[in-house]
Formats: sequence, structure tokens, C-alpha cells
Amino acid sequence: HGIELYGKNKNVPFVFAVEAFACVQSTQLGLNLGFMEVEIEGDALSVAKKLQREGIDKSDICAYIRDGQGLNERFCTCQFKHIHRSTNGVAHLLATEGLKKGE
Repeated sequence: HGIELYGKNKNVPFVFAVEAFACVQSTQLGLNLGFMEVEIEGDALSVAKKLQREGIDKSDICAYIRDGQGLNERFCTCQFKHIHRSTNGVAHLLATEGLKKGE
């Protein structure tokens, strides 16, 4: 059960999946726009670390991590950086409201 497994917030894996998917989408957008150097920022530290790390990820979001790492290799420079949630206010507000509405 999600509640026992994830404690108070049963949406935690979902939130990390959304953050990882957003990083992959941002990376793909950078490629589509023809950028050779990109810096992708997100407020999920573990996602940023997983995307920056080399090697195989075995977490629940491994498919997104693998996709992001694969896209990363197509740039001259691609960095995934963690930023504090307070500096990412609009994105956090949208994500919070989406979760409340079940979107």
C-alpha cells in the first residue's frame, strides 16, 4: 500500500517521476532548439544527482534517469543542477496545485 510504504505523502514517487520527466523534457527541448550547452535546474536534489551521475540507476524512476542521461551525451555540456524550492516558486506552486486537483 502506498500509505504504509510512503508514510504521510503517498505521492512522493509520483513527484520524483514528474521532476525527472520535466528534466528529460527540458533536455529534449534544448536539443530541439539546437543548444550545445545547457543547464537544467530542478528542486529535487536526488533527481539532479541521479541525472548527473554515471552508471545504472535502479530506482522507481530509472527509465526517466536513463533517458535523461542518454540525451545528456548529445550536448557539449549538459548539467543538471539542484536549486532550492524557494527560488523555484512558480514551478512549485503549479506542481502543488496540480497535486491538489489530481492533475
